[in-house]
Amino acid sequence: MLRFSPPTTLPATPATYGALSFGVVVLLVGWVRRRRSVSLPPTPAPAPVSALVLAPSAAPVPVPAPRKKQAPLGYHSPLCSSADIVSLEQFNYRETAPAKFRPFKPDHQHAMGRSPLLPSSSKVRFVPAPTVDPSLTRLLPSGVESCPASELILIDHLYPSRISLRKRLLQTQPTATLVHSSPASIPAITELYTFLLRTYLPIRFPSHFILSPSGTLFTNLITHDTHPIAPPPHTNPSDPAPALRILATSIEEDVMVLLPDQSGVYRLAAFACCFPSGYAPERKAGMSLDELHAPVPGYADKLSVSMNRFFSRLRPGLENAVRRYNWAITTHDRLFALHGNQHYDDEDEEDYEEEEEEDERVDPENCRLRVERQVLWKLPGTQAAVFMIKTYLYTLAEVKAEGLAEELARSIEGMGEDMGRYKRRGVWGEKVVEFLRS
Repeated sequence: MLRFSPPTTLPATPATYGALSFGVVVLLVGWVRRRRSVSLPPTPAPAPVSALVLAPSAAPVPVPAPRKKQAPLGYHSPLCSSADIVSLEQFNYRETAPAKFRPFKPDHQHAMGRSPLLPSSSKVRFVPAPTVDPSLTRLLPSGVESCPASELILIDHLYPSRISLRKRLLQTQPTATLVHSSPASIPAITELYTFLLRTYLPIRFPSHFILSPSGTLFTNLITHDTHPIAPPPHTNPSDPAPALRILATSIEEDVMVLLPDQSGVYRLAAFACCFPSGYAPERKAGMSLDELHAPVPGYADKLSVSMNRFFSRLRPGLENAVRRYNWAITTHDRLFALHGNQHYDDEDEEDYEEEEEEDERVDPENCRLRVERQVLWKLPGTQAAVFMIKTYLYTLAEVKAEGLAEELARSIEGMGEDMGRYKRRGVWGEKVVEFLRS
Protein backbone atom coordinates (compact mmCIF):
# COMPACT_ATOMS: atom_id res chain seq x y z
CA MET A 1 0.00 0.00 0.00
CA LEU A 2 1.36 3.28 -1.11
CA ARG A 3 1.56 6.18 1.26
CA PHE A 4 2.03 9.82 0.43
CA SER A 5 3.92 12.14 2.63
CA PRO A 6 2.24 15.41 3.59
CA PRO A 7 3.29 18.39 1.41
CA THR A 8 6.32 20.25 2.42
CA THR A 9 5.75 23.95 3.15
CA LEU A 10 8.39 26.17 1.51
CA PRO A 11 9.52 29.18 3.33
CA ALA A 12 8.30 32.52 1.86
CA THR A 13 11.37 34.35 0.59
CA PRO A 14 11.80 37.52 -1.58
CA ALA A 15 12.82 35.34 -4.59
CA THR A 16 9.54 33.49 -4.37
CA TYR A 17 7.49 36.70 -4.48
CA GLY A 18 9.56 37.93 -7.44
CA ALA A 19 8.86 34.77 -9.48
CA LEU A 20 5.14 35.05 -8.76
CA SER A 21 5.08 38.72 -9.77
CA PHE A 22 6.86 37.96 -13.07
CA GLY A 23 4.35 35.19 -13.89
CA VAL A 24 1.41 37.51 -13.24
CA VAL A 25 2.93 40.14 -15.55
CA VAL A 26 3.39 37.59 -18.35
CA LEU A 27 -0.25 36.50 -18.05
CA LEU A 28 -1.47 40.11 -18.14
CA VAL A 29 0.62 40.97 -21.20
CA GLY A 30 -0.68 37.91 -23.06
CA TRP A 31 -4.26 38.83 -22.22
CA VAL A 32 -3.78 42.43 -23.42
CA ARG A 33 -2.24 41.26 -26.72
CA ARG A 34 -5.13 38.94 -27.38
CA ARG A 35 -7.58 41.77 -26.75
CA ARG A 36 -5.72 44.13 -29.14
CA SER A 37 -5.58 41.51 -31.90
CA VAL A 38 -9.39 41.36 -31.83
CA SER A 39 -10.23 45.05 -31.50
CA LEU A 40 -7.52 46.67 -33.73
CA PRO A 41 -7.14 46.46 -37.56
CA PRO A 42 -4.19 44.51 -38.93
CA THR A 43 -0.87 46.29 -39.18
CA PRO A 44 -0.23 47.46 -42.78
CA ALA A 45 2.64 45.92 -44.70
CA PRO A 46 5.83 47.95 -44.77
CA ALA A 47 6.37 50.21 -47.76
CA PRO A 48 8.80 49.03 -50.44
CA VAL A 49 12.37 50.21 -50.21
CA SER A 50 12.08 52.23 -53.42
CA ALA A 51 9.32 54.38 -51.88
CA LEU A 52 11.18 55.24 -48.66
CA VAL A 53 13.66 57.91 -47.73
CA LEU A 54 15.98 56.81 -44.95
CA ALA A 55 17.10 59.57 -42.59
CA PRO A 56 19.72 59.14 -39.84
CA SER A 57 18.16 58.14 -36.52
CA ALA A 58 14.67 58.46 -37.97
CA ALA A 59 11.93 56.09 -39.05
CA PRO A 60 11.41 55.61 -42.81
CA VAL A 61 9.14 58.28 -44.31
CA PRO A 62 6.87 57.21 -47.19
CA VAL A 63 7.23 59.25 -50.39
CA PRO A 64 4.55 59.32 -53.13
CA ALA A 65 5.51 57.70 -56.42
CA PRO A 66 6.55 60.18 -59.16
CA ARG A 67 3.81 61.15 -61.60
CA LYS A 68 4.25 60.08 -65.19
CA LYS A 69 4.81 62.82 -67.73
CA GLN A 70 1.59 63.31 -69.66
CA ALA A 71 1.93 62.85 -73.41
CA PRO A 72 0.87 65.77 -75.63
CA LEU A 73 -2.77 65.78 -76.64
CA GLY A 74 -3.31 64.19 -80.00
CA TYR A 75 -0.05 62.25 -79.85
CA HIS A 76 -0.66 59.48 -77.33
CA SER A 77 2.23 57.22 -78.23
CA PRO A 78 5.58 56.27 -76.73
CA LEU A 79 6.92 55.75 -80.24
CA CYS A 80 8.30 59.28 -80.43
CA SER A 81 9.20 60.98 -77.18
CA SER A 82 10.43 64.53 -76.87
CA ALA A 83 13.88 63.08 -76.17
CA ASP A 84 14.07 62.07 -79.84
CA ILE A 85 13.90 65.75 -80.87
CA VAL A 86 17.19 67.60 -80.40
CA SER A 87 16.55 71.16 -79.26
CA LEU A 88 18.39 73.96 -81.07
CA GLU A 89 18.67 76.37 -78.16
CA GLN A 90 20.77 78.99 -79.99
CA PHE A 91 19.19 78.62 -83.43
CA ASN A 92 18.66 81.85 -85.38
CA TYR A 93 16.86 81.61 -88.68
CA ARG A 94 18.42 84.91 -89.85
CA GLU A 95 21.87 83.33 -89.75
CA THR A 96 20.86 80.07 -91.45
CA ALA A 97 21.26 79.73 -95.22
CA PRO A 98 19.02 77.35 -97.17
CA ALA A 99 20.42 73.84 -97.42
CA LYS A 100 21.94 72.88 -100.78
CA PHE A 101 20.72 69.51 -101.99
CA ARG A 102 22.10 68.04 -105.21
CA PRO A 103 20.32 64.72 -105.82
CA PHE A 104 20.86 64.57 -109.61
CA LYS A 105 22.85 61.69 -111.08
CA PRO A 106 24.05 60.99 -114.62
CA ASP A 107 21.66 58.01 -114.95
CA HIS A 108 18.82 60.19 -113.58
CA GLN A 109 17.22 57.22 -111.73
CA HIS A 110 13.61 58.41 -112.13
CA ALA A 111 14.43 61.85 -110.73
CA MET A 112 14.92 60.41 -107.24
CA GLY A 113 17.96 60.60 -105.04
CA ARG A 114 19.31 60.17 -101.55
CA SER A 115 20.58 63.09 -99.52
CA PRO A 116 23.63 64.53 -101.27
CA LEU A 117 24.08 67.74 -99.32
CA LEU A 118 26.52 70.37 -100.49
CA PRO A 119 27.66 72.57 -97.56
CA SER A 120 27.86 76.21 -98.56
CA SER A 121 31.46 76.50 -97.36
CA SER A 122 32.83 73.17 -98.53
CA LYS A 123 33.43 71.16 -101.66
CA VAL A 124 32.40 67.99 -99.82
CA ARG A 125 29.25 66.85 -101.54
CA PHE A 126 27.92 63.83 -99.67
CA VAL A 127 27.22 63.55 -95.97
CA PRO A 128 26.92 60.17 -94.19
CA ALA A 129 23.40 58.85 -94.08
CA PRO A 130 21.90 58.42 -90.60
CA THR A 131 21.88 55.04 -88.93
CA VAL A 132 18.99 52.99 -90.27
CA ASP A 133 17.17 50.16 -88.55
CA PRO A 134 18.40 47.03 -90.40
CA SER A 135 14.88 45.60 -90.54
CA LEU A 136 13.69 48.80 -92.20
CA THR A 137 16.63 49.02 -94.60
CA ARG A 138 15.49 45.88 -96.38
CA LEU A 139 12.14 47.57 -97.10
CA LEU A 140 13.40 50.95 -98.32
CA PRO A 141 12.80 51.53 -102.04
CA SER A 142 15.64 52.86 -104.13
CA GLY A 143 16.40 56.52 -103.38
CA VAL A 144 14.74 56.45 -99.94
CA GLU A 145 16.62 56.80 -96.64
CA SER A 146 15.87 57.13 -92.94
CA CYS A 147 15.13 60.63 -91.61
CA PRO A 148 16.02 61.57 -88.00
CA ALA A 149 13.12 62.93 -85.97
CA SER A 150 14.97 66.21 -85.42
CA GLU A 151 15.14 66.83 -89.18
CA LEU A 152 11.43 66.63 -89.91
CA ILE A 153 11.23 70.40 -90.46
CA LEU A 154 13.98 72.74 -91.71
CA ILE A 155 14.00 76.53 -91.28
CA ASP A 156 16.30 79.14 -92.83
CA HIS A 157 16.42 82.88 -93.51
CA LEU A 158 13.83 82.59 -96.29
CA TYR A 159 11.17 81.55 -93.77
CA PRO A 160 9.44 84.98 -93.37
CA SER A 161 9.12 85.61 -97.11
CA ARG A 162 7.96 82.05 -97.80
CA ILE A 163 5.30 82.21 -95.05
CA SER A 164 4.07 85.57 -96.35
CA LEU A 165 3.73 84.07 -99.83
CA ARG A 166 1.83 81.08 -98.43
CA LYS A 167 -0.61 83.39 -96.65
CA ARG A 168 -1.31 85.27 -99.89
CA LEU A 169 -1.82 82.04 -101.82
CA LEU A 170 -4.28 80.74 -99.23
CA GLN A 171 -6.34 83.88 -99.79
CA THR A 172 -6.09 84.08 -103.57
CA GLN A 173 -6.05 80.33 -104.38
CA PRO A 174 -8.11 78.72 -101.58
CA THR A 175 -9.47 75.80 -103.58
CA ALA A 176 -6.09 74.94 -105.07
CA THR A 177 -4.13 75.05 -101.82
CA LEU A 178 -6.46 73.43 -99.25
CA VAL A 179 -8.42 70.23 -99.78
CA HIS A 180 -10.03 67.79 -97.34
CA SER A 181 -11.99 65.21 -99.28
CA SER A 182 -12.83 62.85 -96.43
CA PRO A 183 -14.31 63.44 -92.94
CA ALA A 184 -12.06 60.60 -91.79
CA SER A 185 -9.11 62.96 -92.20
CA ILE A 186 -10.23 65.20 -89.30
CA PRO A 187 -8.74 63.05 -86.47
CA ALA A 188 -5.47 62.76 -88.41
CA ILE A 189 -5.28 66.52 -89.02
CA THR A 190 -6.01 67.13 -85.33
CA GLU A 191 -3.26 64.73 -84.28
CA LEU A 192 -0.72 66.28 -86.64
CA TYR A 193 -1.71 69.83 -85.71
CA THR A 194 -1.38 69.24 -81.97
CA PHE A 195 1.92 67.41 -82.26
CA LEU A 196 3.61 70.06 -84.40
CA LEU A 197 2.39 73.08 -82.41
CA ARG A 198 2.56 71.66 -78.91
CA THR A 199 5.59 69.39 -79.12
CA TYR A 200 7.80 69.56 -82.17
CA LEU A 201 8.22 73.25 -83.00
CA PRO A 202 8.63 74.54 -79.38
CA ILE A 203 11.16 71.79 -78.60
CA ARG A 204 13.15 71.92 -81.84
CA PHE A 205 13.20 75.74 -82.23
CA PRO A 206 12.61 77.17 -78.72
CA SER A 207 13.96 80.60 -79.70
CA HIS A 208 11.27 81.05 -82.35
CA PHE A 209 8.23 79.06 -81.13
CA ILE A 210 6.93 79.12 -77.56
CA LEU A 211 3.96 77.96 -75.50
CA SER A 212 1.99 80.08 -73.08
CA PRO A 213 2.46 79.43 -69.31
CA SER A 214 -0.82 77.53 -69.34
CA GLY A 215 0.35 75.43 -72.27
CA THR A 216 -2.81 76.19 -74.24
CA LEU A 217 -1.46 78.73 -76.77
CA PHE A 218 1.28 78.52 -79.38
CA THR A 219 3.14 81.67 -80.45
CA ASN A 220 5.28 82.08 -83.55
CA LEU A 221 7.87 84.71 -82.60
CA ILE A 222 8.89 85.20 -86.24
CA THR A 223 5.44 86.02 -87.63
CA HIS A 224 3.91 87.04 -84.26
CA ASP A 225 0.95 84.73 -84.85
CA THR A 226 -0.72 83.01 -81.89
CA HIS A 227 -2.86 79.90 -82.19
CA PRO A 228 -4.59 77.51 -79.77
CA ILE A 229 -2.86 74.20 -79.10
CA ALA A 230 -6.11 72.38 -79.80
CA PRO A 231 -7.42 72.92 -83.34
CA PRO A 232 -9.48 76.13 -83.40
CA PRO A 233 -13.26 75.94 -83.01
CA HIS A 234 -15.30 76.70 -86.07
CA THR A 235 -18.92 76.72 -87.09
CA ASN A 236 -18.72 73.49 -89.06
CA PRO A 237 -17.20 70.64 -87.00
CA SER A 238 -16.64 68.61 -90.16
CA ASP A 239 -14.41 71.29 -91.68
CA PRO A 240 -10.70 70.96 -90.80
CA ALA A 241 -9.74 73.90 -93.04
CA PRO A 242 -8.81 76.25 -90.13
CA ALA A 243 -6.32 73.72 -88.76
CA LEU A 244 -4.86 73.09 -92.22
CA ARG A 245 -4.54 76.83 -92.81
CA ILE A 246 -2.61 77.29 -89.55
CA LEU A 247 -0.30 74.41 -90.43
CA ALA A 248 0.30 75.90 -93.88
CA THR A 249 1.32 79.25 -92.39
CA SER A 250 3.44 77.89 -89.54
CA ILE A 251 5.84 75.76 -91.58
CA GLU A 252 7.17 75.98 -95.15
CA GLU A 253 6.55 72.31 -95.84
CA ASP A 254 3.49 71.35 -97.86
CA VAL A 255 1.51 68.69 -95.97
CA MET A 256 -0.41 65.79 -97.47
CA VAL A 257 -2.42 63.31 -95.37
CA LEU A 258 -3.13 59.84 -96.76
CA LEU A 259 -5.51 57.32 -95.19
CA PRO A 260 -6.07 53.64 -96.01
CA ASP A 261 -9.40 52.73 -97.58
CA GLN A 262 -11.35 49.56 -96.79
CA SER A 263 -8.98 47.51 -98.92
CA GLY A 264 -5.89 48.99 -97.25
CA VAL A 265 -4.91 51.20 -100.19
CA TYR A 266 -3.65 54.62 -99.06
CA ARG A 267 -5.44 57.58 -100.64
CA LEU A 268 -4.91 61.33 -100.46
CA ALA A 269 -7.51 62.54 -97.95
CA ALA A 270 -6.39 66.10 -97.17
CA PHE A 271 -3.57 68.52 -97.88
CA ALA A 272 -2.24 72.04 -97.54
CA CYS A 273 -0.17 72.51 -100.69
CA CYS A 274 1.00 76.02 -101.57
CA PHE A 275 3.97 75.13 -103.80
CA PRO A 276 2.77 72.56 -106.39
CA SER A 277 5.20 71.74 -109.18
CA GLY A 278 3.25 71.70 -112.41
CA TYR A 279 -0.03 70.13 -111.28
CA ALA A 280 -3.37 71.14 -109.76
CA PRO A 281 -3.48 69.68 -106.22
CA GLU A 282 -7.28 69.64 -106.00
CA ARG A 283 -7.38 67.12 -108.87
CA LYS A 284 -5.30 64.69 -106.80
CA ALA A 285 -7.78 64.43 -103.90
CA GLY A 286 -8.90 60.88 -103.23
CA MET A 287 -6.26 59.31 -105.48
CA SER A 288 -4.24 56.25 -104.52
CA LEU A 289 -0.45 56.06 -104.66
CA ASP A 290 -0.56 54.44 -108.08
CA GLU A 291 -2.98 57.05 -109.38
CA LEU A 292 -0.92 59.91 -107.97
CA HIS A 293 2.23 58.63 -109.68
CA ALA A 294 0.59 57.37 -112.87
CA PRO A 295 2.16 60.15 -115.04
CA VAL A 296 5.70 59.24 -113.90
CA PRO A 297 7.37 57.09 -116.58
CA GLY A 298 8.35 53.66 -115.29
CA TYR A 299 6.56 54.00 -111.97
CA ALA A 300 3.96 51.30 -112.66
CA ASP A 301 6.58 48.80 -113.84
CA LYS A 302 9.49 49.51 -111.50
CA LEU A 303 8.25 51.28 -108.37
CA SER A 304 4.55 50.59 -107.80
CA VAL A 305 4.90 47.23 -106.03
CA SER A 306 7.78 48.28 -103.78
CA MET A 307 6.18 51.61 -102.83
CA ASN A 308 2.81 50.07 -101.92
CA ARG A 309 4.53 47.34 -99.91
CA PHE A 310 6.66 49.93 -98.13
CA PHE A 311 3.62 52.07 -97.30
CA SER A 312 1.80 49.14 -95.75
CA ARG A 313 4.83 48.05 -93.70
CA LEU A 314 6.02 51.46 -92.55
CA ARG A 315 5.75 51.52 -88.76
CA PRO A 316 3.99 54.43 -86.99
CA GLY A 317 6.05 57.04 -85.17
CA LEU A 318 8.31 59.88 -86.19
CA GLU A 319 11.42 57.83 -85.44
CA ASN A 320 10.50 55.65 -88.43
CA ALA A 321 10.30 58.59 -90.87
CA VAL A 322 11.99 58.33 -94.26
CA ARG A 323 12.94 60.91 -96.85
CA ARG A 324 13.81 61.23 -100.53
CA TYR A 325 14.67 64.02 -102.96
CA ASN A 326 13.12 64.90 -106.29
CA TRP A 327 14.59 67.37 -108.78
CA ALA A 328 13.55 69.13 -111.96
CA ILE A 329 14.48 72.11 -114.13
CA THR A 330 12.00 74.96 -114.41
CA THR A 331 12.07 77.95 -116.75
CA HIS A 332 10.98 80.36 -113.99
CA ASP A 333 11.39 81.03 -110.28
CA ARG A 334 7.74 80.57 -109.26
CA LEU A 335 7.08 78.33 -106.27
CA PHE A 336 3.35 78.12 -107.00
CA ALA A 337 3.09 76.45 -110.42
CA LEU A 338 -0.16 74.72 -111.39
CA HIS A 339 1.21 73.82 -114.83
CA GLY A 340 4.30 74.08 -117.00
CA ASN A 341 6.86 72.12 -114.97
CA GLN A 342 5.75 68.68 -116.20
CA HIS A 343 4.01 67.22 -119.23
CA TYR A 344 1.19 64.69 -118.89
CA ASP A 345 0.13 62.10 -121.46
CA ASP A 346 -3.46 63.37 -121.48
CA GLU A 347 -2.33 66.75 -122.81
CA ASP A 348 -2.73 67.44 -126.50
CA GLU A 349 0.22 66.71 -128.77
CA GLU A 350 -0.16 70.18 -130.25
CA ASP A 351 0.36 71.67 -126.80
CA TYR A 352 3.64 69.79 -126.44
CA GLU A 353 4.82 70.97 -129.86
CA GLU A 354 4.02 74.53 -128.83
CA GLU A 355 6.04 74.02 -125.66
CA GLU A 356 9.04 72.86 -127.70
CA GLU A 357 8.83 76.07 -129.69
CA GLU A 358 9.24 77.97 -126.43
CA ASP A 359 12.85 76.75 -126.34
CA GLU A 360 13.77 79.74 -128.45
CA ARG A 361 12.56 82.05 -125.67
CA VAL A 362 14.11 80.16 -122.71
CA ASP A 363 16.69 82.18 -120.80
CA PRO A 364 19.00 79.94 -118.72
CA GLU A 365 19.58 82.83 -116.36
CA ASN A 366 15.92 82.57 -115.34
CA CYS A 367 15.89 78.79 -115.11
CA ARG A 368 16.04 77.06 -111.75
CA LEU A 369 17.07 73.71 -110.34
CA ARG A 370 13.98 72.82 -108.29
CA VAL A 371 14.56 70.27 -105.51
CA GLU A 372 11.84 68.81 -103.30
CA ARG A 373 12.81 67.36 -99.93
CA GLN A 374 10.07 64.84 -99.19
CA VAL A 375 9.56 63.25 -95.75
CA LEU A 376 7.11 60.41 -95.13
CA TRP A 377 5.97 59.11 -91.73
CA LYS A 378 2.91 57.72 -89.99
CA LEU A 379 0.98 59.19 -87.08
CA PRO A 380 0.83 56.66 -84.22
CA GLY A 381 -2.70 57.54 -83.11
CA THR A 382 -4.66 57.54 -86.37
CA GLN A 383 -2.18 55.51 -88.46
CA ALA A 384 -2.44 58.20 -91.16
CA ALA A 385 0.53 58.63 -93.50
CA VAL A 386 1.91 62.19 -93.63
CA PHE A 387 3.84 63.39 -96.65
CA MET A 388 5.74 66.67 -96.10
CA ILE A 389 7.48 68.52 -98.94
CA LYS A 390 9.86 71.47 -98.72
CA THR A 391 10.83 73.09 -102.02
CA TYR A 392 14.19 74.66 -102.86
CA LEU A 393 15.06 76.77 -105.89
CA TYR A 394 18.69 77.22 -107.05
CA THR A 395 20.02 79.19 -110.01
CA LEU A 396 22.08 77.34 -112.58
CA ALA A 397 24.90 79.76 -111.84
CA GLU A 398 25.05 78.34 -108.31
CA VAL A 399 25.46 74.83 -109.69
CA LYS A 400 28.25 75.99 -112.00
CA ALA A 401 30.03 77.76 -109.14
CA GLU A 402 30.00 74.50 -107.18
CA GLY A 403 31.72 72.64 -109.99
CA LEU A 404 28.71 70.39 -110.68
CA ALA A 405 27.63 71.81 -114.05
CA GLU A 406 28.90 68.86 -116.10
CA GLU A 407 27.27 66.34 -113.78
CA LEU A 408 23.92 68.10 -114.06
CA ALA A 409 24.28 68.32 -117.84
CA ARG A 410 24.98 64.58 -118.08
CA SER A 411 22.01 63.87 -115.82
CA ILE A 412 19.74 65.90 -118.12
CA GLU A 413 21.02 64.05 -121.17
CA GLY A 414 20.64 60.69 -119.41
CA MET A 415 16.94 61.09 -118.63
CA GLY A 416 15.77 58.94 -121.48
CA GLU A 417 13.05 59.80 -123.96
CA ASP A 418 10.02 59.15 -121.75
CA MET A 419 11.41 60.88 -118.67
CA GLY A 420 12.69 63.76 -120.79
CA ARG A 421 9.23 64.24 -122.21
CA TYR A 422 7.66 64.11 -118.75
CA LYS A 423 10.15 66.74 -117.48
CA ARG A 424 9.62 68.92 -120.60
CA ARG A 425 13.26 68.64 -121.59
CA GLY A 426 12.31 69.53 -125.16
CA VAL A 427 11.45 73.03 -123.94
CA TRP A 428 14.59 73.92 -121.99
CA GLY A 429 17.07 71.07 -122.41
CA GLU A 430 19.28 72.37 -125.22
CA LYS A 431 19.63 75.88 -123.82
CA VAL A 432 20.27 74.71 -120.26
CA VAL A 433 22.91 72.13 -121.23
CA GLU A 434 24.63 74.69 -123.42
CA PHE A 435 24.71 77.16 -120.55
CA LEU A 436 26.05 74.59 -118.09
CA ARG A 437 28.92 73.72 -120.40
CA SER A 438 29.75 77.30 -121.34
